[in-house]
Amino acid sequence: AQGVVQLGTYGDREVAGKTMLGKVTPQLQKELEAEVKLLLLMHHPNCHFLIGAKTTSENGGPLLLSEVCHEGSLFDVYAKKRRVFDQPTAHRLSKECALGLECLHNMG
Repeated sequence: AQGVVQLGTYGDREVAGKTMLGKVTPQLQKELEAEVKLLLLMHHPNCHFLIGAKTTSENGGPLLLSEVCHEGSLFDVYAKKRRVFDQPTAHRLSKECALGLECLHNMG
């Protein structure tokens, strides 16, 4: 789901807080709850780490708290910022992405 990401703190940790845009339908809430449940189980060095979430529509709606990626997503770095990777870096990044996807796939 699309949302707005803001930098904040949770305890003594810097976090990214994502609030959802638009109306939260019962179907969207159900999908969000399933995604959060899966992401909280995922612990892989090549996957974005979810710290916690609020999935209800009360008090501002759903909120996802995750680790901070100061340069944004890989898409942001490559497509938006137009960073060019040398061949070894591109190979390493593609391998790391594949390993993260394999972890997610193996979780079911």
